[in-house]
Amino acid sequence: MKMTHPYFENPLLFEENKINVLVIENQYFFVKFINELLNQLNGFEGRFILSSNYKQLEINKEVDLVIDPFTLDFNQRKIITKLYEQLKSNAIGSEYYLDSKILLGEIMQFIEKLSQTTQYPLVYTNDLDIISILKIAEIKLETSYDTLVEKIVDYCSVIQEFCCISCVIFVNLKCFLSNEELELFYKTISYKKINIMLLENTVREKRFEQEKIYIIDSDLCEIS
Repeated sequence: MKMTHPYFENPLLFEENKINVLVIENQYFFVKFINELLNQLNGFEGRFILSSNYKQLEINKEVDLVIDPFTLDFNQRKIITKLYEQLKSNAIGSEYYLDSKILLGEIMQFIEKLSQTTQYPLVYTNDLDIISILKIAEIKLETSYDTLVEKIVDYCSVIQEFCCISCVIFVNLKCFLSNEELELFYKTISYKKINIMLLENTVREKRFEQEKIYIIDSDLCEIS
């Protein structure tokens, strides 16, 4: 998979066990770059092109942009929808099938009995299913973590599994993680085979073996 943009002399290639680090030192273009990417991810036209095996991909369906790692939304609507679909499939297609049928039947019987306790005629749905129960229980993904790096790793796994995201781009992630945490992050992400790009506005002294660093300096010259 690769990403191109008029700012790049060469495309950014996503390779196994490698982490792309794009450094844009010019502050004006750094902000402009992020804003254009964000707009394109929100469905507007833009100049970023993501492709795989010579086929262009819909970037707003394949890429997730993380600007603030402290406010990662594990329970955004598309994730919860996919989670409920997965749990429903597990309930009706496994050893839990009989339990599911019994539970739904008992709930409907209880509603029918309860409806007879009032003098007024009542109507209610007979189309109760497992997803209805999950919504009532307000099942969500746990979001409490001991460390930020654990939270970030799990978020990447969640959106890859439930949203089919191909690439996660982090803005200035190195500001928030220590060198030890960053090394752990790289190893875990590489093991899970998740494509990652770090978008930074300054070059850090510490470099890691997994990093492929591209620099667009203050004069907009590309250094790789």
